[in-house]
Amino acid sequence: ERYKLVKCHRKWTPVVKSESDVWLISPESVHAFYDSFYFWLSEQGVSFVKVDYQAAFESLDSYDGRSSDASRKLIIEMYDAYYNAMEHAALKYFGRGSIVYCMAQSPHLITRAMRLQQQCTTEDVAAERMMFRNSDDYFPDVITSHGWHLNCNMTNTVWSRCLSKYFIGDWDMFQPQRAESHVHAVARIVSGGLVYMTGRAADFTADSMCDLGINEHMAPHAQPLLDSDCLFADMTKAPAILVSTIVVPGNDSVVIALFNVSSDLAVTPMSLCSMYSTAIERQNGIQGASFTLSTAGIAHPSSGEYFAIYQRSTNRLHIVPSTLSLFAIALLPLKCDTLTMTRMVSLRSPESGAVLYAACLGDTSQYMGAATVERHVHSVLLSSSSGIDSPTLLHAHTKQRQWNIRARIIPGTCNVAFAFSATEAAGSTCPLALSVSQVRVSGRDISDSADWNFDTKT
Repeated sequence: ERYKLVKCHRKWTPVVKSESDVWLISPESVHAFYDSFYFWLSEQGVSFVKVDYQAAFESLDSYDGRSSDASRKLIIEMYDAYYNAMEHAALKYFGRGSIVYCMAQSPHLITRAMRLQQQCTTEDVAAERMMFRNSDDYFPDVITSHGWHLNCNMTNTVWSRCLSKYFIGDWDMFQPQRAESHVHAVARIVSGGLVYMTGRAADFTADSMCDLGINEHMAPHAQPLLDSDCLFADMTKAPAILVSTIVVPGNDSVVIALFNVSSDLAVTPMSLCSMYSTAIERQNGIQGASFTLSTAGIAHPSSGEYFAIYQRSTNRLHIVPSTLSLFAIALLPLKCDTLTMTRMVSLRSPESGAVLYAACLGDTSQYMGAATVERHVHSVLLSSSSGIDSPTLLHAHTKQRQWNIRARIIPGTCNVAFAFSATEAAGSTCPLALSVSQVRVSGRDISDSADWNFDTKT
């Protein structure tokens, strides 16, 4: 009695596998329905909605007994009326960014979202990017689906990342406290999109979230780029690792995400330094403009290039020359890892020809910790008393040699790691012992703050 209904005909689809007449709330009444419905949800403490089965309108072929041409036009109008009603009610009762668009991989929705966001102002409902499903569902109890789900999501980023101006990728929810939870959590973290879970309240403890690498300090970053060797292969059946890269331009870093989505041990040889260069070149092509990493510090032109490579699973750091050939990576089924490659800046000592190679690794407690760095090592200060207020400033020195370096970290970062290596001169293989005597955060000495701990390792 409250809402007017209209009878439509639903045709057979591979999902529904039947045809039938269905009664739907008419476009004239759907705004009142969603307003009442979402008001009630907000009263129950609901703060966002995940709206499923959105593309189902495309299974309708008849509207109120009209002709096919008339029905098609009216169904499209109803499609838009439902979206408008849902979005306005969600904005009214839950706020911005409160809808996850599920089962919505429809050309109609994609083009609608692009059109609205191009037209509207920041005050309009569609001004923000939509949270948009990147794949089919997560099926926790179908063991064979987990590798497929990860492979499908990573492959779909080939096209979905091109729509990142309009959409935030959603790789679907997952459950904690399961054997495969960790690999799903890491996949969501590197996806650059939503990270959300479902399950019992008892499963969501601080320790369980920490074990999965999930916390409130995760930094935003771009979607991954699938390695070309994985693009036209079914990686669930290949004895190799699913590889993707995420470029972090502010940190001169490339994060290499590695997943074994097969049911067997996977071993893959890879040239990491070549992969670093390829990731930057591919990023150039996607952005359609020259994309270069920052020229940081005082570079010594005759010194060789070095990379700091941090492996998340082992918490180990490797400093390697750019001429290094191959690494071999091995992963057990449904296991994963990340390697963060950061180009080291070569810095000449003001007092001598000694060279310091330095890199800011960001928050190494996170899988995408490199994204916490807004700007990599970018200047040398001749004196630690120069008065420049930098978010992170370190004074590194050896006997009769010293360097003052700095990098900019995003607010809220709780851990910052630097990598250093020093030699007597450019091109020398003779290492120098290093010590770090001063660290400042936002102009304040670490030693003066009870909120920070300072730890140095060779």
